Amino acid sequence: MINLSSNKKLNLMLNNVVKEINTFSKRQFKHIDRLTEIGLSLSSKKELDDIFDMILQESLFFTNADGATIYTLSENKKYLNFEVVYNKTLEINLSRLKGNLNWMPIPLFDENSSPLMKTQAAYVAHTGEIKCYDDIYKQTQFVTTGTKRYDKKNNYRTKSVLALPLKSHENDVIGVIQLINPINENGEIDVFSNEDIHVINSLASLAGIALNNRQLIKGLESLILQFVSSIAQAIDRKSKYTGAHIQRVGVISKELVNVIQNDKKIFPNKTFSQDEIQEIRLAALMHDFGKIITPEFIMDKSTKLEAVIDGISVVEERCNLIINIVKKDKEIAELKNEPLKKFDKIVKEIEIFKVFINIMNSGAEFMSDEFVQELEEIYKFRYFSNDTEYRILTDDEYEKLSVRKGTLTKDEIGKMQEHAQTSYNILSSLTFPKKYKNIPIYASLHHEKLNGKGYPFHYTAEQIPFPARIIAIADIFEALTATDRPYKKGKTIMETLTILAKMASNNEIDSSILDVLIDSNYIFEYFEKFFNVKYKKEDVDIDAIKNIYHK
Repeated sequence: MINLSSNKKLNLMLNNVVKEINTFSKRQFKHIDRLTEIGLSLSSKKELDDIFDMILQESLFFTNADGATIYTLSENKKYLNFEVVYNKTLEINLSRLKGNLNWMPIPLFDENSSPLMKTQAAYVAHTGEIKCYDDIYKQTQFVTTGTKRYDKKNNYRTKSVLALPLKSHENDVIGVIQLINPINENGEIDVFSNEDIHVINSLASLAGIALNNRQLIKGLESLILQFVSSIAQAIDRKSKYTGAHIQRVGVISKELVNVIQNDKKIFPNKTFSQDEIQEIRLAALMHDFGKIITPEFIMDKSTKLEAVIDGISVVEERCNLIINIVKKDKEIAELKNEPLKKFDKIVKEIEIFKVFINIMNSGAEFMSDEFVQELEEIYKFRYFSNDTEYRILTDDEYEKLSVRKGTLTKDEIGKMQEHAQTSYNILSSLTFPKKYKNIPIYASLHHEKLNGKGYPFHYTAEQIPFPARIIAIADIFEALTATDRPYKKGKTIMETLTILAKMASNNEIDSSILDVLIDSNYIFEYFEKFFNVKYKKEDVDIDAIKNIYHK
């Protein structure tokens, strides 16, 4: 005992006061230290259910409350959603995020958009005030019919109730914490003290900021996804043929991840976090961003002569012009009693040339050597009339028609291939969140091949990350099966898998991913979902397909 006064009674009283102050101060310092730790811990929580769990546990720790409810304001700010409902006595521990809480939200407005203030939680949500009652049954401000009905049903007595707002950094209410029945050392229902209210209010401030930060992050991620999806749709719509290519590649990539995670044979230990799955999905949606700069007449080139104007029409008009000139020359020759057969032969020859050019223009079939030779004869064709030379094909048209496979010339293919490099250039210039830092490289490698013969970087297998391999197969699979391409028909399931198998055999794509895809049911689901084609297992000779690349 400290000697604070010569009067013994006064000295005892002063020492008791000092002791109480000291005890109170130590308790407050402990609270401050714990709240500091809580603040640091809350700021590191990434998932909302972790944040709610911590709010719940710390609220119970500080107040020894028997029950607690955590609400959040709905996105439209018209309801309070139940996030957590806990009651120790009744052995209740429910969480919306954990899937065992689906209680109807509390409306905050009536049909006339007037605020509803008859429940304590709704009042706190509207006003941002703290509300505390020693006995909720004895107050008259709020309706307690529902509380009494619940208590009667569960043989319980809700008595002391404390409700505090969760506020954002802008002081907007984003939720409510409601605690009931603090239990004292004797196991009896007590009342919430001013110290309880002060500490829980401090906790609510920390929790509100943490919750708000997570909601802001979630909102930002949602905005990123919406923005990326919008750009992807815009690029898809840029082409009148490729429709929803990017969207479908995103779907296939995500499903491939699920197939791989569920595989217990080839990838027994392969798992992806939610962030990794989202990163792959976003990269898949961004893989064709570079097509923003690809000319539409190249993207949509359905025939070899198609350009800004339809080249085949120009050639046909030129053929018709030459035919008319030949016919006029025939009329003149007839007047001069000259031979006429050569004119008829030329007209017939040009008509045959027109049919052949139309066939070659489609690019649907691989051009044989015989066809190349025939095209060369057309290119060499010359007709002279009145000292003027007439040709059927220009040098540029001959070059385009000489393409053996597809509709694009070497230069046009180069222009198309630029989109992969451009995707990387665009995406690598953006600052993605750390967990999405791989998006630029994943998105831009969908045309790379494991044998190093792909583009734009000519990476080899060791340089191509696993997620990029997934997106590459998704891109090829979608392109092969698509029915909206102008230069080809959609492949059947066996045709698609055969081509993929040959690519795996040439070490172009990852054979292990292809194995998992072939063994899964997803291929069948895909054809049925997007093309309404129902294949059965017996329609696919899996052994024959796998023998192509497993030798």
